[in-house]
Amino acid sequence: MLLLLLFEGALLSGTIHEVFKRGIDVEQLKQQQANERADGKHH
Repeated sequence: MLLLLLFEGALLSGTIHEVFKRGIDVEQLKQQQANERADGKHH
């Protein structure tokens, strides 16, 4: 039972890590798009 809980915990933290990583990627992408739009306005 304890082993199962540990396994589930590892799985969950791994999933959270993936989501966190993707979340950062999305934020960077949004920032990049915002910068491109700002550049577009200048030209």
